[in-house]
Amino acid sequence: MATYATPNSEIMMFSYSIGSVLLLLILALTQQLVPAVEFCAKNPEKTYGYGAVFSFLGYLGVQMVLTLIGISDAFIAVVVTTCRKAISIILSFLVFTKPFSFQ
Repeated sequence: MATYATPNSEIMMFSYSIGSVLLLLILALTQQLVPAVEFCAKNPEKTYGYGAVFSFLGYLGVQMVLTLIGISDAFIAVVVTTCRKAISIILSFLVFTKPFSFQ
C-alpha cells in the first residue's frame, strides 16, 4: 500500500467487490440465493435497515484501521485493534451477566 500510494477507498472497493462476487456465486451454486432474496423481500426494514447500519459501521471501522496503518505501521495497527478487542471482552464480562462472570 505504501509503495504504490493506493488510497484506502480503492483497497476497500476491490476487496469488497471480489468478496461480494464470490459470495453471490456460492449462494447461487448452493441454491440459497432465491430463499435469501425472498426472506429480504418479506422483512425489508430488518434486513435492509440493519444491513445498511452494519455496513456503514463496518466501513468506518475498516477506514480507521487503514488510516492507522497509513500514518504508522501495521504493527501499531495490530496492537491497537488487539487492545480494543481485549477491552471489548472485559467490558462484556462486566456489563452482561454470564454463567461464569463475577456478578
